[in-house]
Amino acid sequence: MDSMRRIAVAVATLLACAAALAAAPAPIPTKDAVAGIPQAELTKRWWQWGFAFPPDESPLTDRTGARCTVGQEGPVWFLAGVVGEGPVQRTCHVPGNRPLFFPVVAYIYAPRDPSSSCADLIRGARGATDSPMLFAELDGEPIADLEKRRLASGNCFNAGTRGTGDPELGLAASNGYWLAFPPLSKGRHRLHFGGTLPKLRQDITYTLIVE
Repeated sequence: MDSMRRIAVAVATLLACAAALAAAPAPIPTKDAVAGIPQAELTKRWWQWGFAFPPDESPLTDRTGARCTVGQEGPVWFLAGVVGEGPVQRTCHVPGNRPLFFPVVAYIYAPRDPSSSCADLIRGARGATDSPMLFAELDGEPIADLEKRRLASGNCFNAGTRGTGDPELGLAASNGYWLAFPPLSKGRHRLHFGGTLPKLRQDITYTLIVE
């Protein structure tokens, strides 16, 4: 009986260790750079990536994840938000050596009004992202304090500068709530995130297959 009890304890210990090893990683603090790039700068690059394609080819309009690899440049892997409000489920193959960066929910303010100053755009983006309702979880583990992960783009930028999607966007500012994760372990992961802003609602589920 004692030997059976010792075996049971050993098995329980091994299972606990395996669970700990498989636990979802903590997000990278907002103040920390990701692959040497400040996260405020990454927000600009993320928008430029999203607007680098015609609407029917953009990762932002993709409903399945088929376009999750397009335009992925540099050391950080971007996950897309979505145009529209309906829930979206995507499957994406992700390299195992690149951190992830994506908006829980974010807003870009880019009115095509030549009289708008950069300060006007920054105020507009800030006002559009006040009073959010936010949620995010990775592999079933909820991520806390999402309201503390607010990032502004800082100086205004041209969101259409990378490609053919909408090069006339011109001056823009962004504000919102963003997450960055270190490279995920090999295998399958489930990421669910989104939220509600005064003018925007997002509900996105990714099945991430890390290779």
